[in-house]
Amino acid sequence: MQHKIEVQAGTVVRTKVVVNGITVWHEGVVTNRYGSDGSRTVISHSKKYGTTVHEEMTDFHGGNGFKVVGYLGNLPAGEVLRRAWADVYARPAWTLGYNCQHATRKWHGISMDSPQVQGVVAVLGVIVAVAVVATVAKNAA
Repeated sequence: MQHKIEVQAGTVVRTKVVVNGITVWHEGVVTNRYGSDGSRTVISHSKKYGTTVHEEMTDFHGGNGFKVVGYLGNLPAGEVLRRAWADVYARPAWTLGYNCQHATRKWHGISMDSPQVQGVVAVLGVIVAVAVVATVAKNAA
């Protein structure tokens, strides 16, 4: 099945993937190239491959579909793609500190944040705070 995506090259797209039993969003940027199936190709910094890859849209979303996140910065599409291709050739390792969301933001020239990582850190902070309060309350009793 051919999926036509008519968005500007450099636009960020995302798909749901399951990592260690947890569903997360995986992001990449749409290129100005087309794959063998006629769909646009995507560059993403992939945990699955452990580095930055260029792949067909259907391989990127693996049958899970995708959503358009948008165009994140003000850099021209050519510069966004130049930065993304530089990572394809440099092959930086995937880490929690440099994941797909960090990469798409780096390529767009904006703050390299990962909303998913920030969310996990916030939840863990709440869990730790509740555990500390519970321990203090138990010891005070």
